[in-house]
Amino acid sequence: MNKTLIQLSLQGNQICAQGGEALDEALKVNNILNQLDLSWNQISVRGGEALAESLKTNNTLTHLQRNEISAYGDEALAEALKVNNTLIQLNLQGNGICAEGGEALKVNKTLAQLNLRRNKVSDRGNEALAEALASSNILTQLDLSWNHISDRGGEALAEALAFNNILTHLDLS
Repeated sequence: MNKTLIQLSLQGNQICAQGGEALDEALKVNNILNQLDLSWNQISVRGGEALAESLKTNNTLTHLQRNEISAYGDEALAEALKVNNTLIQLNLQGNGICAEGGEALKVNKTLAQLNLRRNKVSDRGNEALAEALASSNILTQLDLSWNHISDRGGEALAEALAFNNILTHLDLS
């Protein structure tokens, strides 16, 4: 096993579900790697679920970049975020995610930066994120741009900001 590699970019390599499952196995035993970029691959739901499993036990990964896991993988990631205690930056831009992770953000104590740009965050997702924001004492950056936030979702987020004094960057463009 490699004992020196701390950053790995596998961007644009056409990694599919099987590759995601192989990465899951590697991440479960890796105690060095802290940044992993899987942007522009086709990891899919199955690969995303496998990676979520590794996030439950990996205690070194702090930055995970775009995964192409689709909307169905966000439930598995949400469950992983409830127990992960090292991930500080998560970029899920352009995955079709509906934001099942609102509940997870309420209990996660390490995630400081979350990028949900260009997803399909619904009103329900925005309301869950708003609840998490209202009580968050760690999340400093949130990108919800290009999610077509409705009046209802915007209102929920605005109400949450009245109680949040940690968030420093919010993108709703």
